Amino acid sequence: MREEGISDEQGAKNCVELWKSVIGYAEEKGINLCLEHLNSRDGSHPMKGHPGYFGDDVDFCVKLIEQVGSPNMKLLFDIYHVQMMNGDVIRRIRQYKDVIGHYHTAGNPGRAELDDTQEINYPPIMKAILETGVQGLRRSGIHTDLGRSGRSATSCCQRLRRMSPCVAHGVCRFARNRRHAFSTVR
Repeated sequence: MREEGISDEQGAKNCVELWKSVIGYAEEKGINLCLEHLNSRDGSHPMKGHPGYFGDDVDFCVKLIEQVGSPNMKLLFDIYHVQMMNGDVIRRIRQYKDVIGHYHTAGNPGRAELDDTQEINYPPIMKAILETGVQGLRRSGIHTDLGRSGRSATSCCQRLRRMSPCVAHGVCRFARNRRHAFSTVR
């Protein structure tokens, strides 16, 4: 969060110094630390946005991660938040593929289900993710409305199959389990 009396420059310096102080431990244990980019625009609900959040620009977050200088410092690329704050989701996925360690999905507007009422078109986004060289997806983060979530994921997979059966196979493995957050395996 942005704090009164701390400039953005000092805040960035504080973040990088803290992460550098712990990244060696993460490297030693073979784990990644992920910085989550969040939007600061929507203050209607804590799951939809975070007014005052310091990491609300995905490009800025990547610059901070690069300053840490470790392959174990990664970006949690939340497609919903990137769409809200920056847009141009597919280009950014391709641009930042080497620094992305985890993805979150949700529909927009309203951080809703991945269905046909949302403006984010997930089949080409999922295809772009797989085209970055992802060999598989590890699942995590069960969405709360499993019935609706499963129907939405199934609909997304059906559209993907029409586009590319190969892409659909990789993406639908995680969708069948009704999960909306996943980490990449390269």
